[in-house]
Amino acid sequence: MFSQIQELALHHQINFLLLVGSGLAVFLLCLLPAKHANAVTGFAPVTPTAKTLTLFYIALTTLIYASSIGVTSKQTGTEPANGSDQLYMILLPLLLYAPLLVSYVLHAGKHFTLNTCHIGAVFAALGGVYACSYILDASGILYLLQSLTDSPIEQQSITLLKTKQVEEVLYIIVGAVIIAPLVEEIFFRGFIFRIICQNSGMAVAAAASGLFFGAVHVSLLQTCALTCFGIIQGILYHKTQSIVYPIIMHVLFNGIAVTCIYLY
Repeated sequence: MFSQIQELALHHQINFLLLVGSGLAVFLLCLLPAKHANAVTGFAPVTPTAKTLTLFYIALTTLIYASSIGVTSKQTGTEPANGSDQLYMILLPLLLYAPLLVSYVLHAGKHFTLNTCHIGAVFAALGGVYACSYILDASGILYLLQSLTDSPIEQQSITLLKTKQVEEVLYIIVGAVIIAPLVEEIFFRGFIFRIICQNSGMAVAAAASGLFFGAVHVSLLQTCALTCFGIIQGILYHKTQSIVYPIIMHVLFNGIAVTCIYLY
């Protein structure tokens, strides 16, 4: 196994280590017993069943994306997938994580509340993400990282979006703007962040879940910005006590990104 990892490009090796390391960290943190009362964290208690389900999905997610690193590193062609393959890749996360989504609705339904007074927090979080992205870019950190590791500048989905083929764009919109925000926010914030917050505090929960969130995108340059995104989303979830606002922010962020890439 170690020899196979060594055969990967440097940026893939780093992606692999970040993913496995952050996955193991959140797994172990979620195993810790709760120390903070629900009255302190404000979150609904996590049932033993939901906690076990979360641990299973942390391990499954780490395994799936770690395996994908080796696969993508061996791909040399740029031929886009056909329509059925694209539809499969969109529906797969929704079907795969369906038990987790149902569990969240059943046991943390109060976190779906919507209060207009928190809308400003969504835009503040969105501004914070753009500020972090600008700092990473202006500071030269991303350029240095790219030059040292020869990491691709963009993800495959961005490359496909630039082709401006209607079918590709529609699939990306459905996957990135609708399904991804729902599934990812409930998994990373609704479960992982909430569990760690109740046993280790908000700072640890935001950092650990944010890094794991960034790492599963298996794009080294994107991991930096997406880790900041995950941390800010955790804070937003904690402050608003509702998963609706991180979902809205995620939809806006991905929607703006898709629109800008497509138009320009």
